[in-house]
Amino acid sequence: MKKLLCLCFAIALIFALAIPAFAQNYLTSIQITGLPTPQNGALPSFGATLGPAETAQAAVIANLTWMDLSTDSYMNTGTEVFRYGGSYRLEITVLITDSNAIWADGGILASINGISASCYRIDDVYAVIEMDFALDPPAAHSCTGGYATCTEAAICSICGEPYGQPDPTQHEPGNYPKADRDPKKATHHDVKCTLCGKLLGEDAHQFGPVNGQNERPCIYCWYAEKVSTEPNNPNNPNEGAEHTHAGGTATCSKGPVCTVCGKEYGKPDENLHELLSVKKAETDPKYTTHHDLQCQQCGKTVREEAHTLGAENHMGVRPCVSCWYTPKAEVEEHDCSGGTATCCEKACCSICGEPYGELDKTAHTYLDTWGYYDETGHAKFCTACGEQSPIEAHVPAADSLEKCSLCDYPLPATEAADITDSSGNSDITDGTGSADGDGAPIKRKIKPGAIVAISAGGVAVAGGASAGTAVVIRRRRIRK
Repeated sequence: MKKLLCLCFAIALIFALAIPAFAQNYLTSIQITGLPTPQNGALPSFGATLGPAETAQAAVIANLTWMDLSTDSYMNTGTEVFRYGGSYRLEITVLITDSNAIWADGGILASINGISASCYRIDDVYAVIEMDFALDPPAAHSCTGGYATCTEAAICSICGEPYGQPDPTQHEPGNYPKADRDPKKATHHDVKCTLCGKLLGEDAHQFGPVNGQNERPCIYCWYAEKVSTEPNNPNNPNEGAEHTHAGGTATCSKGPVCTVCGKEYGKPDENLHELLSVKKAETDPKYTTHHDLQCQQCGKTVREEAHTLGAENHMGVRPCVSCWYTPKAEVEEHDCSGGTATCCEKACCSICGEPYGELDKTAHTYLDTWGYYDETGHAKFCTACGEQSPIEAHVPAADSLEKCSLCDYPLPATEAADITDSSGNSDITDGTGSADGDGAPIKRKIKPGAIVAISAGGVAVAGGASAGTAVVIRRRRIRK
């Protein structure tokens, strides 16, 4: 009996020691699937599947990153894309979640989308899987895709290199305060291209709330309008108030402007110029080596400086980054062609990049808004040369026939008129639903000879247009 008990105890002890060993899960391989491989112009993917089944139950993907080996930095989610000619590294960190799972002593086999990848352990619970990718551009192709700007050529979507020529019409508008000497500085700001600096037009200020300095800045160009807490004049709150002029900055052509009353005081400072890099005349012996620095305020040439040449463009030459002087490219003799001439610029040859031919005095780019008006009509200005478009007649506004609906010019209303429909009926509404009870014509001050409306059902709506009776204005002088 004693021998039997000893035998049972030994068997139980063997099973007790063996159970933990049988419960352990040895991880021998990690498979990553469902991860898109890098493609030119595509965003990096950060989603993947972990396999096989036993591994997925014992571990999870703790982190997944892409590194750009050319810059040795991690790629940002949603902003950086893969490009031809680039080299990238995928790093996946795996974490063991099963307490009974252990790394196999012989190492771990790892693969990404069925392709072997390197794998190394960080500690008892973490391992990192790595794989490098290189995107080589196609051997031969025609560059395509991308978009050109006024200063840079388009970037090929296949090889990632610039091709073609800049597009002088593709600007990136930005809002800038006007010069101090501009009479519209307090009401408008300039719209310029942020790339080439060309003036594209102007917009009216849109002022935001008053800040802590009692100023209302424009939400676009940040020009600040001074606001007084003790108004004296509705049009100029600080006019006439006793104070000492202060603030403002003098320029070469104008003294400082007081931030309290808005008046100019002091004298201009001849040394304070706003300098702009301008190419020299082609006849100047230093045209190829230097450019002038001119003041935007007074137009004076202050000094000159040497060109700073940038990277090569598609013509194989390096333009100056300040004045955009471009050395002539060495090309074979040819007849210039391509490009489009405007009212101020000649066409640019698509072969040598040089201007050629004559200006096209009819190729204007007009502002979207009506910038000129008088009693005869309104017009627009060309953003390049300032040429005025043909004058067009004013159009009475729908809400008030005493102003133009396009330019707000006040229309003359010195005569009264009868509103009568084409059938001779004068007992109609005036657009607000009211009419003379005795059927007498409704007298309103309207510009004589204009069409007021096309109405249906005998209801005249000023400025409207619908099928029905034509309502016209018949001139009639009112006796006093």
